[in-house]
Amino acid sequence: MRLLVKLGGTLLDAAELRDALAAQISRARSSGHEITVVHGGGKQMTRYLTERGIPSTFVGGLRVTTPETVDAHF
Repeated sequence: MRLLVKLGGTLLDAAELRDALAAQISRARSSGHEITVVHGGGKQMTRYLTERGIPSTFVGGLRVTTPETVDAHF
């Protein structure tokens, strides 16, 4: 079976949650599933930008990418 796993930023914040999710994904893969993992990271990006004094703007729940944020890497 093909599985798509989307991890939100909150799950990525806590090491114990990351470890548990990695173990679950590993078990599913070992069971023969094809797995694609995608992640959000919006919470981490907001924190990164805030630390640099760059405001985050959202419209309809989606982050607006500005010239200041387009090249942001964390």
